[in-house]
Amino acid sequence: MAFIASLKDNKPGYADFEIKRWSGPTDCPLEFTIKRNQDEKFLAGHDEWKIEPVWHTLGYSEFNNILVGTFEPWVTDSLIHTGGQSQFLMSLRDSGESFKDHGVVRMSNSILASTAAGTLNRSELHNPTPVSPQMPEPEPYIEPEPDPEPEPEPEAVYEPEAVQAPEFIEPQTLDNPNEGFIEEPQTNYANANFPTIEDDSNKRKTSPIVWIILLLLVLLLIAGAVWWFFFKDQKKATPTPAPTPTPKPAPTPKPVPKPTPKPAPAPAPAPAPAPAPAPAPAPAPAPAPVVAESPCSVKSGSDVMTFIQACLKTNPDTDQILKIISEAKNAKECDLARRLYANKAQSGNSVIAFAYAKEYDPASSVKDGCFKEDKATAIYWYETGLLDDPNNAEAKTRLQELQK
Repeated sequence: MAFIASLKDNKPGYADFEIKRWSGPTDCPLEFTIKRNQDEKFLAGHDEWKIEPVWHTLGYSEFNNILVGTFEPWVTDSLIHTGGQSQFLMSLRDSGESFKDHGVVRMSNSILASTAAGTLNRSELHNPTPVSPQMPEPEPYIEPEPDPEPEPEPEAVYEPEAVQAPEFIEPQTLDNPNEGFIEEPQTNYANANFPTIEDDSNKRKTSPIVWIILLLLVLLLIAGAVWWFFFKDQKKATPTPAPTPTPKPAPTPKPVPKPTPKPAPAPAPAPAPAPAPAPAPAPAPAPAPVVAESPCSVKSGSDVMTFIQACLKTNPDTDQILKIISEAKNAKECDLARRLYANKAQSGNSVIAFAYAKEYDPASSVKDGCFKEDKATAIYWYETGLLDDPNNAEAKTRLQELQK
């Protein structure tokens, strides 16, 4: 069974890997090599790829049957600089070359190249020195001083005040009860002259005759406006009847004298026949309609990335993609066919992924074509297609045969 290698971000230039489903030995040194599907070359060094496999020692540790470790910048940068459209196949073997297996490399989008943290020298790209994180020293704990207890306030002692009894005043008897009072003078208002206030409510009221006159004026104005807009034009448009003409008596005809016969004139010569009209020129043929060239038409020597971007904007279906790939193979545009296969297969199209796997499958590969037999690459694309279509019996059967 093929293993799966997952890469996650650690820090710029470094990536933590987890290798699951590794069925080989774990008590001996392991070696790895990585192949990219772009041009089927193998990783040889920092941003260096070769046609022949190059094996490197894998630093790892085992945890719950999972191989874990960290890739250094020379590996991480090489994978990132290849481009986001590339896929990688990793191979593992023990140092004695007694066991070997292949697996898909799945990279997280959050992995950064070493340039994101500054410039690294050449030695750091191949043998980086791990830097242990410095823990800040804890600050000394200062125990806060307790707040002083408030002093108790003295209790107030209530002393009742002595109440002085009011003095008693004896009432005095008056001999004359009206003594001490001042009589108010009485005023006689009977003969007083008060100003009269006239009621001017009648003066303020407007006579109803004024309102009637105003209403009549408004009605006259409305009637004049109606006549102006509706009846004035009708009077102008009415035609005046023409006077009937009086018939005149017919004049009495006078006797006409008989004309003297004249000799007949000589016959005029026959006119010359008119020349025949020249034939009309034949109409020019209509120009042939210009057929717009499809953006998915394969041309030799065209830019591959520009063609793929323009063609995929038209949203072709799976059958159209397979037809374009077939035309590209016939035109020996192998890079175009390879990139179209990888683009749609990575987008979750299991039909394209299985078709791509058959190009490398020794049982269905075509000789002298754009693709050569490669069991590892066929396994990779069969597994990619089964992620989206796990019930495909044909793909499962071929995958089991290739993994034997």
